[in-house]
Amino acid sequence: MQFLLTPDQQLFRDSVSTFVRKECPPDLIRKLDLAGEYPQQVMQKMAALGWYSAFTPEDMGGMGLGPLDLALMAEELARYSPSIASAYYITMWGVLNLNLHGTPEQKSYYLPRVAAGSQNFSFSITEPDSGSDAAALRCRAVLEQDEWVINGQKMFCTQAGAPNNTIILCARTDTSAKHGGVSMIFVPTDAKGLRIQRMSTISRRMLGTYELYFDNVRVPRGNLLGEVNKGWEYILGHLERERMCVAAGSMGHAKQVLGEIVEYVKQRKQFGKSLGEFQAIAHVIADLRVQVDCAELLTYKVAWMLDKGLPCGPEAAAAKLFCTETLVNVSMQGMRLLGGYGLTEEFPMARAFRESMGAVTGGGTSNIQRNIIARSMLRA
Repeated sequence: MQFLLTPDQQLFRDSVSTFVRKECPPDLIRKLDLAGEYPQQVMQKMAALGWYSAFTPEDMGGMGLGPLDLALMAEELARYSPSIASAYYITMWGVLNLNLHGTPEQKSYYLPRVAAGSQNFSFSITEPDSGSDAAALRCRAVLEQDEWVINGQKMFCTQAGAPNNTIILCARTDTSAKHGGVSMIFVPTDAKGLRIQRMSTISRRMLGTYELYFDNVRVPRGNLLGEVNKGWEYILGHLERERMCVAAGSMGHAKQVLGEIVEYVKQRKQFGKSLGEFQAIAHVIADLRVQVDCAELLTYKVAWMLDKGLPCGPEAAAAKLFCTETLVNVSMQGMRLLGGYGLTEEFPMARAFRESMGAVTGGGTSNIQRNIIARSMLRA
């Protein structure tokens, strides 16, 4: 089994790591997080490096990079903030769906704008009465002549309020079928009849989490992504990559947080010696190191399987479950070890813990991941 990255992959990873240290320093992350400000300038600098076309096929003008590169990108971007990584890969999910299901007209319209950093995407699936049971959504889209007329409500749409954003809306287009009656439709955030309301949340503050209200919103028939009533199939098709990205971002942030914990317990002295010299604390550090190492292996395994075109639903669920829960544990232990300092916004532990709460929920809760894993093992 080969654990080494190729020279090109290592170079790509190093370039992202250098970018993060230069353009996403902790002071900037803290400022954006506390202000609830979208990191648009950071995103535009990434676009200038060509990263927003990194996962578009070469014959469409992109770099044609693969799932492992996407995992490396998410891991490194999340070093100081999982929100920075999320801002990137949420738009990339839109690009990946465009690559697979978009019309030539949609690709020619959206892909150059994404590449230039002037187009963001957000996904809207969850509703007040359909969360884990996502296919129970009721937001309705009815075709009237050459327009989709949309009515309903959506919840927890991350970065819907980002500049130049288009919502990829999952709406019910057939009431006679549950999973087979869902379609994906592009809805610009300036559409008449659409109201976007920001929610107050403890995580993903710089991206924002939003409620969406659709009151006879009309968009052209050509805004349908792919085929009508195939939306659930498309959702399932990208969930493995979504969970890999969330796993990679959580693992990358957990690595950074663990490093900060180690530096703190080495320097902080109580009762005449450093905290790291107390065996109880040293054992906590050792356990966290093992968890982070396991998280890395699970993430890279999923990326490798996706690179090989192998089905990896249970593996992606396992990586998402373990990596996000690892981030929760690492950040929580960090808060405990820092004592009173862990409760302040001057240190990154409180923010890491807040962000971990968003990680365990997005892309399917931890119990949903357990359901997927269990079903794969208990299936007759």
